[in-house]
Formats: sequence, C-alpha cells, structure tokens
Amino acid sequence: MKHSIFKIFKNLNLLLLTTFLLFFLCFFFIIEQYFSYAKVQNLQNQKNILKQIIKVQKISNKIDIIKFNSNIANINNAITRLLNQNNYNLITLYITNNKEKSSTDLSLLHSKVQNFDKISREYFRHHKDDGILQSTLSLLLREHTSLILFIDSIIINNITYNNHSFSIFSKLFLVSLILLFIIVIWQKKRFTNIYKDILFLSLTDAEKNNQTIFSQEIDAINLRIKRKSQISDNPTMIDPITEINNNKGMIQ
Repeated sequence: MKHSIFKIFKNLNLLLLTTFLLFFLCFFFIIEQYFSYAKVQNLQNQKNILKQIIKVQKISNKIDIIKFNSNIANINNAITRLLNQNNYNLITLYITNNKEKSSTDLSLLHSKVQNFDKISREYFRHHKDDGILQSTLSLLLREHTSLILFIDSIIINNITYNNHSFSIFSKLFLVSLILLFIIVIWQKKRFTNIYKDILFLSLTDAEKNNQTIFSQEIDAINLRIKRKSQISDNPTMIDPITEINNNKGMIQ
C-alpha cells in the first residue's frame, strides 16, 4: 500500500498541534500552581493578622481602632483578590471540579470575617463595662478560633487540590513527551522513505528494478515518465544539418 505525502503532512500538522495544545495546558497549569502557592501565602498572612488583632484585648484610644480597621480592611482586600484570582484559574479548577467549592469557601470566609468584625466592634463599644466586656470577649475569642480553623481548612483543601491537579497534569505532561517522541520517530521513518522515493526518480531503469516506491505522488510521477516516448540515441537517426533526432521520420 502506497502512502500519500499530502496526508502524511496533514497528519503531522494535526499531531504537532495536539502536542502543542497539551504542552500549552501544562504551561498554564504551572502558572496556576504559582497562583495557588500565592493563595496559601495570602491565607497565612490573614492568619497572622488575626493573631495580631486578638492580642489587643483592650482598646484604649482611637489609634487602636484605626489599626484594627486597617487590619480588617487588609483581610477583606486579600479575600477579594483571592475571589478575583479564582475566576481566572479556569484550567485546573474546571478539570478537577474544584471551582464551585473554592468560591464557596472564600465567600464563607468573607462572611466569617464580617461577623468577627461585628463582634469586635461590640467588644470595643463595651470595653469600659467589665460585665459585658467578659461575655463579649469570650464570644470574640470563640469567633476568632473558628475563623483561624476555617482558614486552616481552606489551606488543607488547597494543598489537597494541588496534589490532585499535579497528579493529573504530571501524567498529561508525560503523555505529551511520549507522544512527541513517537511522532519524531514515526515521521522520521516516513520522511526517510519519501527522500528515498525522490532519489528513485534519478535512477536508471536498471537500477529501479529492485526498488519499491513508498508514496503515491512519486509513483504517479514515475508512471508519467514511463509514458513518455524514449528518444533513441542512435547517431544514424540524427539529422546532420539540424542535429534533430529523426526517430519518427519527420525530417525528409
């Protein structure tokens, strides 16, 4: 069976395009892994800010309140950045089916921070009333602990998700390498046969006897060459004046 050179190049383009898309996905996965690492750092920073806040158990002046407002604003801004970033992690989040849970966790985290902010302001408002202060402080500490534990759970889920997505894309990358290697070996063999076909056309009839043609196009060219009339090299058929071959008897 002879092969079409056109189809060989067409299939090569398709295989290379498929391999390129696989590497393209792997490239974006690496970028998203970086953002995933940044997410963990972001959440860890939020924990550190919350630990600093809870150390201040009594608010004595407006400066402490300004610092608190600044810390809460930083946490809210960090959560907003995570929510915005979550919308762009299309590849890994959709493939691992983690997008909805990730968005839900971040929205719930935002709600918990708002609740913590509300309780904290109640605590600040009654800092001069020891009776209300202790009950509010107890509630504040419970909410703070709950918030820290929830952030820890998001970090753990994120690490689990990263391990799962890494497992998927490491296999995808390995498949891409294997596919690329097979393409190179397979196409190298085909191109070698095409090159042999091109050399075949330059051989004499005697040398062509033991040769096999690989491609359809070269076979068609060879058949056309065979159909052409073979001009005799007999010197008696050459017209002495015009030096034109008279093998068809056209010259009187």
